[in-house]
Amino acid sequence: AAANRPKVAFVSNNPFPFWSYAEAGCNQAAGPAGVEVIVRKPSQGDARERKKRRRLRSLEPNQSFN
Repeated sequence: AAANRPKVAFVSNNPFPFWSYAEAGCNQAAGPAGVEVIVRKPSQGDARERKKRRRLRSLEPNQSFN
């Protein structure tokens, strides 16, 4: 079940199209790796998004990303 799989976060620091390819690769590898991938990338490079990324980096490994 998805609830029992480890969660792996992929956090981009910008919205460039390259990261969409990286996201697709993460999602494709998630099943065989037995993990759930959580992708976060900014819609724009504004200050609010940078603040969210700082918050994500400050979280302990077992805390929620919500």
